[in-house]
Amino acid sequence: MKGITKKYCVIGLIVILTLSMMAGCSGKDNNPEPATSAPALGGNNASGQGDEGNSAVRPKISWAGMTDNYPLEDESYAASYLEENFNVDIEIVRVDDPQQLNLLLSTNDVPDIFASSGTDIRKYAENGIISEIPMELIKTHMPNYYKLVMEFDDKVFSYASVDGKVFALPLLESTVSPVPVAIRGDWLKNVGADIPVTLQELEDVFVKFRNEDPDRNGKKDTYGLTMASDSVSYWFQTIFGAFGTHPFLWLKSGERELAYGFTLPETKDALKLLHKWYGMDLIDPEFVTDKRRTNGQDDVSYKFASGRVGYIDTLTYDDHQWDNDGQLNAKWVANAPEWQQFFNDADNTYVTTAFTEIPESGPQPVYVNIKPPVGPEGKSSSFSPSKLRGHYIMLGKGALESEEKLIRILQIFEADVSDEETYVNLEIGPEGVVWEWNDQNQRVYKKEWMDSDKYHPQGRILGTGIFFDLFFQMNPEFNTVFGGPRAEQRYKKTQELISTTLPGLSNQLLAPIESAAKYNAELQNMLMEYIIKAIMGEVDIDATYDATVQKWLDNGGREMTDEANAWYKTTQ
Repeated sequence: MKGITKKYCVIGLIVILTLSMMAGCSGKDNNPEPATSAPALGGNNASGQGDEGNSAVRPKISWAGMTDNYPLEDESYAASYLEENFNVDIEIVRVDDPQQLNLLLSTNDVPDIFASSGTDIRKYAENGIISEIPMELIKTHMPNYYKLVMEFDDKVFSYASVDGKVFALPLLESTVSPVPVAIRGDWLKNVGADIPVTLQELEDVFVKFRNEDPDRNGKKDTYGLTMASDSVSYWFQTIFGAFGTHPFLWLKSGERELAYGFTLPETKDALKLLHKWYGMDLIDPEFVTDKRRTNGQDDVSYKFASGRVGYIDTLTYDDHQWDNDGQLNAKWVANAPEWQQFFNDADNTYVTTAFTEIPESGPQPVYVNIKPPVGPEGKSSSFSPSKLRGHYIMLGKGALESEEKLIRILQIFEADVSDEETYVNLEIGPEGVVWEWNDQNQRVYKKEWMDSDKYHPQGRILGTGIFFDLFFQMNPEFNTVFGGPRAEQRYKKTQELISTTLPGLSNQLLAPIESAAKYNAELQNMLMEYIIKAIMGEVDIDATYDATVQKWLDNGGREMTDEANAWYKTTQ
């Protein structure tokens, strides 16, 4: 096994401009059925090639994986595991960022395996950088992978195709689900309010939160809600969701078309309500600077936990998990002495189930997870990130130097996504070094692991993690194979209870569109500015909204809409 590190000077950019390659590698309920059949290779059965191919052939595979998470040493545990179990030689290609990957690709020294954005598939294919991956070989040598992605979307391979040929492997994220919603249970009790169900009931509660001293400190210093100003996906997302819209998502408009959420009339209605609430002093005036998640006191979770706002819809279920660790829960406990005392007992760390009503006993106060509010037309939703990841696995042309080599690569991938032993060794590491079995027959970290000279927070000494585990969290069956009580609490006592059952609203444009690279950033900034001004009353919504939609269309939005719908028609 050999490692290579590529460093290129600025002169290499000339080649990039020639090829017009500027790539990115981006990045959490239709759960697929868990894969059950064993892969042809992997785990204890990974030493041969099954019924096809010559197991004596030992192909050399250059592996770039996910950028910047490469092993620090060539002789890493994970690379050796693949070599020994799949009869291959691994050459580690170290790439620090997408720009360096482009420089590497421009030299024609293309790794056999690398990941990049879906927007790059066509140009890489047309420039001969990546190889076609025959669908029949995917079906034959990656049957469990094929089943998972097809149950998510039977047209998923079209998003990775050029002229009807597959050039990349889509990746899914099984752990994503609609964003939970929470409200302060102690505030509800103090103002004598029930858990709100409708948008009007939520407004009534917010009025009480603002005016009836819900924290009982004798000051008028509380608000209903704020937003995550640094992440547009979460901008008052359940309030927009009560109108069936989201200003920054592509959504279905009628039976056969997509429309950008801002352009829908329901968005105007939601903006008018938010402006009304701002005028009623229900929205924290610092909403324009509050962050989604930080380590300090400037994010939504701190404001919620410390008692400035009483409603939160900006964090995922693992942040709501009652373990004194997640983003929200850790800040909540830091502001709640009874919970601090509770968690002083280590046995209590993972025993608490999420609250869907105010408990009569136990540590106080609690936040209660509720459904997103139901709007005037009966609509209700919370933002749900797409299960389809933004980056794809691609194979350089060297991967097809022989069918034997391509098959071996596909069999490695299949083992990663469907063989538990392979997954654990690539993602976590070896038993007895990194992890052990606890009394409940669950895999957990060894107590001394973090003091080991092999420990690295990203696994870069052993080579574990997403560099080789390209299919991380794709198979839902594997979400609880490691982590013991923590994983059980996260996925059983939290996600299933407060997240997967929520009505979700997701981006309906699942394929990359080329025009977005030209227009989206500037147009998004324009809409962000307008939304803030509209809420604060700096523009008259009735007088300016239609003109703003038209400006969006005239400055690239119409081209993006046409391209989005051209793709959408292919899915009908």
